[in-house]
Amino acid sequence: QKVLEKEGMPKDQAESLSRARIFGPGASEYGTNVTDLIETSEWEKEDQIGDLHINKMAHVYGDVYHAYASETTFREVLDTVDVVSQVRNSEEYGVADLDHYYEFLGGLSKSVEVVRKSRSASKSEKRALPVILVADSTRDKIKTMDIKKTIDYEVRTKILNPEWMKGQMASGYPGVKNLGKRVENLLGWQATAGSVDNWVWSDVAEKYMFDDA
Repeated sequence: QKVLEKEGMPKDQAESLSRARIFGPGASEYGTNVTDLIETSEWEKEDQIGDLHINKMAHVYGDVYHAYASETTFREVLDTVDVVSQVRNSEEYGVADLDHYYEFLGGLSKSVEVVRKSRSASKSEKRALPVILVADSTRDKIKTMDIKKTIDYEVRTKILNPEWMKGQMASGYPGVKNLGKRVENLLGWQATAGSVDNWVWSDVAEKYMFDDA
């Protein structure tokens, strides 16, 4: 509230916005454009990804506000985040299968990181980055893993699984497109969350680039 008031906002409005907890794209928009950055490689620093995510998602929703843009409010809320999480409720798609996972979950993590870094620089203190958790509720017993373990699991069971690869290649163009898209999604996860280990890239290169078959 004090931060908003310092920017010249009336006290009543600042108090109301300080309670905002639901944020999203503008009323006529969908998504964050983070996927466009990844697909085109049109970024020089990873902070650009976080800044874009913040700009696109800084619209407040609630009883009083509908798509009210307040980047200051969003940044203040992001500064309090210690954990970002995603619940998977379908076996059909994993976090490496769709770009929306890294766009929103990874993008949120990168946004928190950007805010923390900017404020740590001004205060000469290093603050911990948020923990990224994925809860798999597709079975009776819910299993929760951090993002690195989740990606490792998906890489081993799908992207580097010879049988899965054969099935994709056997389906022709759609399957080959699937292979490429999932590697691109790994790049998205690395750029937004730094969550892809070096062995993954080495094995992906060995399987997808250096194997003639």
